[in-house]
Amino acid sequence: MEYRIPYDHHELTFKLPDHQEVYCLSPRAAEAPDLEFSRDEEMKRVREALESPLGSPPLYRLAREARRAVIITSDHTRPLPSRLTLPLLLEAMRRENPELSLEVLVATGLHEKPDSRVIREKFGDLPDRISFYWHDARDRENLVSLGTLPSGGPLLVNRRILETDLLVSEGFIEPHFFAGYSGGRKSVLPGVAGQESIRWNHSYPMIAHPEARAGSLADNPLHRDMVAAARAAGLRFCLQVILDGSHRVIRAYGGDPFLSHEEGCREAEALFGVPVRKGRLVITSAGGYPLDQNLYQLVKAIDTASRCCEPGGTIVAAAGCRAGIGGEDFCRQLGESADPGRTLARFAALGPRNTEYDQWQTQVLLRVRARHRIVVVTGGISADTLKTMHLEGSEDLQQAVDAALSVTGGPVVVIPDGIGTLITGRKDGEK
Repeated sequence: MEYRIPYDHHELTFKLPDHQEVYCLSPRAAEAPDLEFSRDEEMKRVREALESPLGSPPLYRLAREARRAVIITSDHTRPLPSRLTLPLLLEAMRRENPELSLEVLVATGLHEKPDSRVIREKFGDLPDRISFYWHDARDRENLVSLGTLPSGGPLLVNRRILETDLLVSEGFIEPHFFAGYSGGRKSVLPGVAGQESIRWNHSYPMIAHPEARAGSLADNPLHRDMVAAARAAGLRFCLQVILDGSHRVIRAYGGDPFLSHEEGCREAEALFGVPVRKGRLVITSAGGYPLDQNLYQLVKAIDTASRCCEPGGTIVAAAGCRAGIGGEDFCRQLGESADPGRTLARFAALGPRNTEYDQWQTQVLLRVRARHRIVVVTGGISADTLKTMHLEGSEDLQQAVDAALSVTGGPVVVIPDGIGTLITGRKDGEK
């Protein structure tokens, strides 16, 4: 049998023996055969969400009396189709207020600003009279304090979101490996928050909390902080979309930031959720570009795979990694992690205030590495470089699968998009 998984802008294929026991976990959201797809159909779904919002007047009414508005949008590491959604937001906001001053603030969190080619690919040509800014979490002069988060950490945000009459955001909803789901409140924290707030929110005890996992919101301490930050910042209206495996809009929600996000997450659970299956070998990917552009993002897919991998089993994870590893601190931490337990103990001893950059991603990866063998399939990072980070590497998916299968045997679990799949049911050791 031949299987396909997304990789960069295309797919990789591999074969498994016909007699092999295989579970292929692909959520409903991967394809939407009941929907028509065209640019017009996707735009129609977004417009309907803006015209019939949840728990809020339509956006054009909110913007009617405003002089200045800010829209927070996702950066280049997220597949939100801003070339489609952002012009529709701008259209609605200026519908009855053509002179409205509009600013777009890109929620980078701690990510770096990309080059101009990537920016153009992500946003296209924006209309005239739009100011465009990239958030810098380390720029102390452009951050304002809003008090304390429920977890006890400081809340610092970009001052632009407070110097406005109307704060709006756009985002997309999918499972998130420690925030429960992406979208909504994440546009403020970590999106446009200061580094101190992000590091506290992503600290060792927060990531180690049993409810800091995909699909969990109710008792998730990271989610609690994020909601508090969005409320404190005065976020008034959100546009949320759910995307299929080809990054096309299949659902759209607009309105009150918290109601629209809750409704979107309820539907996302049904669209992305698949029952847990266990295997000695799990094969996955980061869902293709843009989320597979570095090793850092691939950790999310590896974490999903770990929920289906038996102790001592192997995870084969593929990503294009056209942007390389994804962070100097992430690379350094992995290089120092010959003993995962020792590195995790060092992180635990740091305390939230001293959380290192990228520590959270390393923490999740090492937690998996302590229980499973990990093989990274990529053409973007050499096997020698991966070895310095105590990871196995391969440029050939079929060779990696064959080698792993000869050692571990089956069953085999295939999760084509490890980031866009929610494994329902608890993994070993969870209560």
